[in-house]
Amino acid sequence: MTDSTPLGEALETAYAQLVRDYRVEYVYKNTIASTMVFGRHSPDTASAVLELAAGDSIADIVVLNGASTAYEIKTDLDQFSRLPQQVADYAKCFDKVIVVTSRAKAEAALDLVPSAHGVIGVDRRGRMRTYREPTVDETRLDPGLMFRMLRREEYLGILKRTIGFGVDPTEGDGWIEARTAFAALPPNVVRHEVLVELRRRGMAIAKVNPSIRRLPKSVRALAYSSKLSRVGFGRLLTRLNQPVSSLAGL
Repeated sequence: MTDSTPLGEALETAYAQLVRDYRVEYVYKNTIASTMVFGRHSPDTASAVLELAAGDSIADIVVLNGASTAYEIKTDLDQFSRLPQQVADYAKCFDKVIVVTSRAKAEAALDLVPSAHGVIGVDRRGRMRTYREPTVDETRLDPGLMFRMLRREEYLGILKRTIGFGVDPTEGDGWIEARTAFAALPPNVVRHEVLVELRRRGMAIAKVNPSIRRLPKSVRALAYSSKLSRVGFGRLLTRLNQPVSSLAGL
């Protein structure tokens, strides 16, 4: 790498070293986003939401296409002490739950995680190996917990579409009424409607920034955690094509 190397290329080089020698949580997030959203599917049909609260836990990354899949990441530096509670929370909010860890810790995850949940191991070349596939069971879903994942415009949209609910949640007991009405919806309706809203939330990023496919592979996860406008995204692409020296003021 030289001073004339484009920033995007320099990031790819640095990222490759992280994947090989020091797989921090971002490496796993980016591997999932790159493989599932850009590889197995596309930003036109699938989306991702990072750091999504579910019950008393926070899913590292949730991928949404025809189903919702929560991924809990455990690096080689992480303990498994909270893992049973985390996957239990995710199982109440998402169709599938998958633990993603290193291949060295995959067997330990298999022993600890209920058989309904998947386990994936990532090697030093960023390749994902499935040790166990997850199963889907809609009876696990908890509409009350799923309500808490949604933004106001999302749960109001669901309630209006399904039961014509029109109470303002900012007035009086409106929020409680909305939560009560949502919890009374049939689980299969909640499952479908929440999937629609969360998928729309993630896909909004690709719609605002249609050039998302031009991002270097190393920063794909960042695209789903940023709030850049289309103009801001264009500036980012320009910067990524500029030499490292110009950005460092050399």
